[in-house]
Amino acid sequence: LQAGDKVPADGRLVEGELMINNLSLNGENKSIRKKQRPTHYEPLDDLDFTDQYLIFRGSSVDDGEAVLVVEAVGKATAYGKFATDLEPANDREAPLKYKLTVLANQISKLGYVGAICIAVSFMFKQSVIDNKWNWVLVKDYISDFGHFVHDIVTALILAIIIIVVAVPEGLPMMIAIVLSLNMRKLLRDKVLVRRLLGIETAGCLSILFVCLLYTSDAADEE
Repeated sequence: LQAGDKVPADGRLVEGELMINNLSLNGENKSIRKKQRPTHYEPLDDLDFTDQYLIFRGSSVDDGEAVLVVEAVGKATAYGKFATDLEPANDREAPLKYKLTVLANQISKLGYVGAICIAVSFMFKQSVIDNKWNWVLVKDYISDFGHFVHDIVTALILAIIIIVVAVPEGLPMMIAIVLSLNMRKLLRDKVLVRRLLGIETAGCLSILFVCLLYTSDAADEE
């Protein structure tokens, strides 16, 4: 490694000395002297960027020339672990998606209950109310198999219609429109949101602003 190089992996020096800048890892724009590690040296913290014997992937060489022995590459490096931690969890639903799933389940349950009530009410009307609460006529109505089956099929059709109507077809479109409008509002404030579902986390953007300010200060120092 020599001045101007990017450290490609975590490791230790076996020859020479370097002035390392860890700006991309901890946001601190200052050079730290790195030198050869003693034989029996054991670091107290494997992620201590100020340790003079530890070299991390992603840092840059400001000055010096040395030979690096690679000890970790890829996701096994400190930089790789940070990247892994920042990756979105695939097995975790977004809060808005979870709420919409709960809402859809509630609507479907109400639709099923409504469909059952409509079907039962229709059959009660056809069998009892239309026969003026005369149980002899009710028995005759039930014994008329063709008429009775026709009314049952009609009740089932009404129940299916209620279930279909209970599903709010315009809900996904309405949510997409609202999220798009909010994304445009944030874009006017110079906040770019890559995914529409990210709009729901707008209440936590103060943390993002703090990080941006911190990085900006470090860049200004450079």
